[in-house]
Amino acid sequence: MCVINHELPDRVPVIPQDAQVAAYLAGLNCIEYATDADKRATAIIAQRERFDYDGAIMGGDTVCLAEAVGVDVHYSET
Repeated sequence: MCVINHELPDRVPVIPQDAQVAAYLAGLNCIEYATDADKRATAIIAQRERFDYDGAIMGGDTVCLAEAVGVDVHYSET
């Protein structure tokens, strides 16, 4: 929290941008991760707790962002 308050931290805060790792550790495939917000959030929170990161980025990948703004996305198992 000190960084948010513009104070000098005792170490560099770590907030990973590795959602695919969170999905892998949770046993989710790409489609589950991209289409199920509850599973995605649970996976990211579990990863943050497991590795004691300083924060988490709850977004998805670019496909999730594209779909959110109206792009017609088709998911394939292969």
